[in-house]
Amino acid sequence: MTKKDKRRRNKNKNKNKNEEKKDIQSEIVIKSVNIISSPQQSEQSKQPAVEKSEDEIASNIFFEKSFNEGNRQR
Repeated sequence: MTKKDKRRRNKNKNKNKNEEKKDIQSEIVIKSVNIISSPQQSEQSKQPAVEKSEDEIASNIFFEKSFNEGNRQR
């Protein structure tokens, strides 16, 4: 094998790896879009508002903040 053949072979390998990475990334994006736009969230938003005590509201806010911070750390 000549040097040119080796270079071509390596270029093709790298090109295939990059295409596989792009395919995987696009799958992840598609799945995340499906999760975000799921009908469950729209049904939940249609439910009437329920009065909550101040303690419940405070605990919900604390939970949401800690959950969001956990997602940022990933």
